[in-house]
Amino acid sequence: MVESINGMYKKYLVAVGFMFGCSQVPVKNEQAQLLNKNTNTLLPLTLSQNEEDKWTLISELSDEFDNSVLDSNKWFIQGKNNEYHLWKGSAPAQFNGSNTYLDNGKLVIETKWEPQFDFSQEKFNGRSYENVTTGGIVSKNKFLYGYMEIKSKAALSTVSSSFGGRNKYSEFELFEQVGAPKFYKKRSDKHYNMSIYSLENSNDLNKKKIFNYPLEATDSISKFHVYGCEWDENGIKYFVDGQLIFEADYDDLGNKNLLTEPIEIWANAETVPYFGLPSESDLPSFYEIEYIRVWQKKEL
Repeated sequence: MVESINGMYKKYLVAVGFMFGCSQVPVKNEQAQLLNKNTNTLLPLTLSQNEEDKWTLISELSDEFDNSVLDSNKWFIQGKNNEYHLWKGSAPAQFNGSNTYLDNGKLVIETKWEPQFDFSQEKFNGRSYENVTTGGIVSKNKFLYGYMEIKSKAALSTVSSSFGGRNKYSEFELFEQVGAPKFYKKRSDKHYNMSIYSLENSNDLNKKKIFNYPLEATDSISKFHVYGCEWDENGIKYFVDGQLIFEADYDDLGNKNLLTEPIEIWANAETVPYFGLPSESDLPSFYEIEYIRVWQKKEL
């Protein structure tokens, strides 16, 4: 199975002039905003002209973040009013609702050194919550099959800036980006993880990793880039700045039942002890998101 995946992986990276560990994905200086000329609605960055009428923007799951406050009909804010969805964060950092806010047309997820915060007495993976607070959002609506796209810039610290989707049985992370790791520094801001997990228990966060690739891709901390994911009943495709960098069928991943239920969207910042924990001098740091957009194919 691994050999099969690697073969498929290399085929597509060569096609866009990209090889893991050797060079970067060619990126555009500006990501054009594509519009359907007939309806004047936004389109995925990856589309060719003859596909523009095949997709519908799902407003309940899309946000330009250009209001004064986050839309509470669309998003659950982790830690707001001391309420949490599934977990309180990756210890030692805990979600704090005030760390997630809108500023100048962007969603900002801030990580703070905040030892005075009223941390939970629970433990997560054997670690206590202490010193550091982060933030995150979860969509209140779900969707089954389509294309999701985010334009974002990762935080300049040891925290992971993450984006992906989850249902009861599986989870995928379009990226986990660590802008300034203290350990494993080869995994710099020009690397990020794409992962898919099978969930062992729908009531908690136990995971079985099905697939993971650390990719050398973009300068994720000094520039905004567009990351996309298309998924259907057969498989999944990943894009960076409109270019396909990986695709696989679920059969190739060894699990035909991956991502076959509606997913909710997650975006958050997490501490990752593997890369080193932030100190007071490293913070605050800011994970910035210009937009999140979701499309589904029109029924013919």
